[in-house]
Amino acid sequence: MAIVVVAGCSKLGTLNTLLPKDNATREVVKHVAYGSDPRQQLDIYLPQSSDAESKNSPVVVFFYGGSWSSGKKKEYSFVGRALNAKGIIAVIADYRLVPKVRYPDFVFDSAKAVTWVAENISNHGGDANNLFVAGHSAGAYNAMMIALADFVYTDQGEEVPAIAGMIGLAGPYDFSPKKWPETRAAFKGTSELDATQPINYLTSESPPLLLMTGVDDIRVDPQHSKTMNKLAAERGAEVEFHLYDDIGHAKLLLSLAKPFRDWAPTLEHIDAFITRYGE
Repeated sequence: MAIVVVAGCSKLGTLNTLLPKDNATREVVKHVAYGSDPRQQLDIYLPQSSDAESKNSPVVVFFYGGSWSSGKKKEYSFVGRALNAKGIIAVIADYRLVPKVRYPDFVFDSAKAVTWVAENISNHGGDANNLFVAGHSAGAYNAMMIALADFVYTDQGEEVPAIAGMIGLAGPYDFSPKKWPETRAAFKGTSELDATQPINYLTSESPPLLLMTGVDDIRVDPQHSKTMNKLAAERGAEVEFHLYDDIGHAKLLLSLAKPFRDWAPTLEHIDAFITRYGE
């Protein structure tokens, strides 16, 4: 069993205001409600190249980490602007947090956000048939669950959207929720623990996966991505895996930002993946 520790990821957001910004963002549509709770809101980053009339830009919905207990979408604008630099519409969604909610509510919120995007992104120049989900750390867990597990939609009475691919940065995909304080809090009261693990939903029909992690990650063991990569190949799913030298948990996400792109080619790999699997 691989080790997972997911605390503290949201501290990355404090660097957001200090980072030089890409000049590729035309507009940010802020605080769009996808549900009735104040935490059920998202921001849409529109690149200079997008046009509301064209409705053909690829779209990535991104979920941040923070042990499912912290984080704000405004702290991750560097992710949205980085994706805009590749002509990609980026959506960064908040979701309800522990202890106000527990599993599966934060996953349900993520699914609800993706459903909203699938139904409405054409109004902002996005292609709902070219829709990807992505996340870092605990957010990668959310993204993987909504890419692989249909129940996160059907249990809410929603149709399962077509997801072109899933992009996971240092995600926990196979762990014991009872083993660490953060996961015990997030999954408290859950009896069917196997049902909480993304790895159990992986099939040959799963969307293509892009898995990225760093050799030096001591928060979420790289073994999570290695195991998911191995099983995806065994089960006949499309998968691409990158293990970066000299990269830890925070550096992996920060390598998307303009000043740090020489740390690892994460943005280039994301762009190539979307080009390969997008319609």
